[in-house]
Amino acid sequence: MARLPIPARTSPTISAEPASALGSPLERHQLLIRDLDRNGHGVGAMADGSVAFVPGALVGEEVEVRVLHRGQRHVQTRLTRLLLPSPERCPAPCPVAERCGGCQLQHLNGNGQRQWKQQHLVAALGRIGRLDTAAVAPIVHGEQSLGYRNKAVIPLASRNGTTVMGFYAAGSHEVVPITSCSVLEPRLNRLLEPLLNDVRQQGWPVASGSAGQPTGLRHLALRLGPNGGEVLLTLISANPRLPGLEACAERWLQRWDDLVGVCLNHQPQPTNRLFGPESRCVAGRPWIVERFAGLLFHLGPRSFFQINTAMAEALIPRLAQALQVNRSTHLIDAYCGIGTFSLPLATRAAHVVGLEAFKPALEDARNSARLNRIHNVDFRNGTVAEQLPALLPYGDALLLDPPRKGLEPATAVAIREQPPQRLAYLSCHPASLARDLKILLEGNLEIEQVIPLDFFPQTTHVESLAVLGRVGDR
Repeated sequence: MARLPIPARTSPTISAEPASALGSPLERHQLLIRDLDRNGHGVGAMADGSVAFVPGALVGEEVEVRVLHRGQRHVQTRLTRLLLPSPERCPAPCPVAERCGGCQLQHLNGNGQRQWKQQHLVAALGRIGRLDTAAVAPIVHGEQSLGYRNKAVIPLASRNGTTVMGFYAAGSHEVVPITSCSVLEPRLNRLLEPLLNDVRQQGWPVASGSAGQPTGLRHLALRLGPNGGEVLLTLISANPRLPGLEACAERWLQRWDDLVGVCLNHQPQPTNRLFGPESRCVAGRPWIVERFAGLLFHLGPRSFFQINTAMAEALIPRLAQALQVNRSTHLIDAYCGIGTFSLPLATRAAHVVGLEAFKPALEDARNSARLNRIHNVDFRNGTVAEQLPALLPYGDALLLDPPRKGLEPATAVAIREQPPQRLAYLSCHPASLARDLKILLEGNLEIEQVIPLDFFPQTTHVESLAVLGRVGDR
């Protein structure tokens, strides 16, 4: 993996913490950072050969660290001094970036972030998939590196008797208090502090984040349609009764013209699952209508929709080109969700079949199809593993957009045995993409291109689009 350029040794030494906190000289070690892990932590080698993880360090930097914990092969450390900073280092735009676990790369400038993501994808394809990485294209990115998120689910907690909102510190359930978020769309940011003040004024109990059965308000979920401008607010609570909520919700609708609905979701289970199975609309309506790719989309509180709207819209013509969609194309959209890609592509295709296991998402997809009077799409409920094999002989093109874990092994084998003419695989995890491509390429498919996509600036998340075709069809 190529390293970032290292500046001359005349670069200043920067202390990362007060001198009194550095510990004894015997605890300090000097390292060269050679990579970043998936958490954005610097990775270097100790003198004894063990791997050291250094939060806050960047590729190419020489650092001084203090050991916090030793395992058999890995060492957890704290950055105490930057001996040689990276030229890609920059001030983080968020005041709590070092504590909050939401963003991992705010101290790395845009070029550095994209370079690392490109290299991370190339490394995964080569190491895990044993694939030729010559087909990896330059990373595609949008104009916005801040203020791009159209949705947030924000934890609430009690701090010294006062309700706070924020995001969890990395590797913990400790809420780092915020009143705004640098990657959140400004039209959502402006609601945060007033909502927090109202929650405090209502006196609703909140989940503490400690172990045990949750008893209070857990999260505020905000969703915006950036193009349509509508906002939906959902309160996620372990207690389905919040006194005065109906009157408060009506005041919120009157205060903010773009807020079209307030919902309450009941989630009493002591798990990390954000939403519970039961929701009710408290005021307004339980969905927004968003304009996307020239169509109208019906989005509820739990609907999965691409977080970065501008990047997702720019992906539609790339998918149409990759799949060579035309009026004679029969397309299968596996893991179709609410029809984010099915419906725009259906306007160019002969017929589209969308497969989705989550019933609420499928209901949104069908509502959106009716809203746009699109009749050549068939949304089917059930798992991809169950339904896809029987459909493969009848599809010209296949779009895969699986969750982070990638394809089920049986699904990958079924595609390998009955390959479509065109295949586009949209991935949010380079490791699972590499594993699945290795299986798919054992059949009559070949990679034409893999395109890295920077959907989530300031984070280590890497999206990519792999384009495959039958061998000899090009």
